[in-house]
Amino acid sequence: MPRLSVDVSRAEIPVRETYRRRMAELVPTPAPAMRGTPGEQPQHAWTAVATIIGAVTVARAVPAGEESREVLGAALTAVSRLVVEA
Repeated sequence: MPRLSVDVSRAEIPVRETYRRRMAELVPTPAPAMRGTPGEQPQHAWTAVATIIGAVTVARAVPAGEESREVLGAALTAVSRLVVEA
C-alpha cells in the first residue's frame, strides 16, 4: 500500500479515483474495532490506515536500523490507542 499510494499520487485522475473508491471500501472494515462513537470510528480508522501507510513509507526511506524500528514502533503505539481492547 505505501508504494502504491506514492505512485497513485502521481497518476491521472481515473487512477486516483479508483484508488479513492478502493480506500473507501477498505476503511470501513476496521472501523468497528476502533474506540469512540459510531460517528468517530470511521475517522479513527482513516487515522490508523494513514498512520500505518506513512510509517511504513518513512521506515523504508531511512536506513535500516534503530530509527526505522522506532518509526514503526511509534506508529504501532499510536494505532493501538485507537483500537478497542479485546
